[in-house]
Amino acid sequence: MTISNHPLPPPVIVWHQDPVRAGLDPAVVAQGVESLLEGCRLGQHPGAQLAVCRPEGLVLEAACGHDTQGRPLTPDTLMAWFSAGKPVTALGAGLLLDRGLVDLDDPVRRFIPEFGGGKEACTLRHLLTHTGGFPQALWREDAPWEEMVRQVCAAPAQYPPGTKAAYHPAAGWVILAELIQRVDGRPVDRFVREELLTPLAMDHTFMAIPPDLAAQWATQWATQWASQGASQGAGQISGQEDSRQKTSGSEASGSGTGRETSGKATAGMVLSGVVPGKSPKPAPLSARQTALLDSPEALVRVNPWSGLRGPARDLARFYQMILNRGRTEGGAAASGRALVDPRTVELFTACHRWGMADLTLGGAPAAWGLGFALYGLADFPREASRRVAGHGGMVSSVGLADAEAGLAVAVITNGLLDPSANAKRLRGAAGAVYRGLLKNHPPGPR
Repeated sequence: MTISNHPLPPPVIVWHQDPVRAGLDPAVVAQGVESLLEGCRLGQHPGAQLAVCRPEGLVLEAACGHDTQGRPLTPDTLMAWFSAGKPVTALGAGLLLDRGLVDLDDPVRRFIPEFGGGKEACTLRHLLTHTGGFPQALWREDAPWEEMVRQVCAAPAQYPPGTKAAYHPAAGWVILAELIQRVDGRPVDRFVREELLTPLAMDHTFMAIPPDLAAQWATQWATQWASQGASQGAGQISGQEDSRQKTSGSEASGSGTGRETSGKATAGMVLSGVVPGKSPKPAPLSARQTALLDSPEALVRVNPWSGLRGPARDLARFYQMILNRGRTEGGAAASGRALVDPRTVELFTACHRWGMADLTLGGAPAAWGLGFALYGLADFPREASRRVAGHGGMVSSVGLADAEAGLAVAVITNGLLDPSANAKRLRGAAGAVYRGLLKNHPPGPR
């Protein structure tokens, strides 16, 4: 039974390149879209998007199901990425490294002198590898930016920086973004837009919705719904993020916005504790949950850890740049603009943390690059190579680049599941793309 009362529309599948020339079997890749459509039928999500890039450019974008107002979801609908957008902010720090403005082992206090409370030894590298020692230092994610910075700077360290690992859902990225702002001088959302989003033609992606658009969309917000079964996983404030990651506040409540070709927007998420053979039983979200991400105020709030919103094709374009080692376009001709130094891309997607039990992830010894999750993340398809890098987003989305396969893939849904069911859902869609790879097709730059 679908969450929406409306009949499911046929999926939209748009091939931007000849699939065979791009090295993909269209029939096999279409199985990924079908798996997302089946999720609509089962009530896992109202709708979903899938996008695929090869080094040469965007190959496929697809959409199925509905937004939360029951309108057909299209490839243009704005979707909530949640933590799948963290690597975008992380690579902003990479640009500062390119320009010689920071060093990975610079202490944060060099740029933010008030950063204390036993955290004085924390470096930029610690921020990017989630070893800074203050995973729960932010307790008001809807506070004004300056207040959030003050909260985190004053909070006591939970352990000495660098001695333990614990995924920092929000606090670490508040400090990372503040560091970028103080070094560059521009607000972090403007920096990311001008330095990354615009050059990559990610024209429909926002870290903070412009106020004029937020005002235009304010009347389009729909009531959010939560399943009674969602407390077993992502549906509660203290629930799980990604496939294994605990979090708090907005990142656990789940929300977003969707924009169609017409420019209309809707609240983007549904919480769904789906049990096989049973239909979801929705209940309204709390006013607190709605205020964190579904209000007009939340739309314009700068959120560099879980606030990026855009269509799946934009997330795939970001990872296409990672495939192309920092160039906006790639392929045999290695065309396009050099946006990020290739050595920086290699550095950020290399393994910098391994074998450390992650205190936030239930002790899992997760491997991390600099702001990127690496091979072993449950949301990555089992077909992924050991050169995969990306990030999941609160039991609903994933983006990745696989240098060995020559693939950039983004899967975004507007329904939150328990971690294991979500990982299976995301792997099913992305895995079909891997299975659709044709043999003897060059994977792209290495």
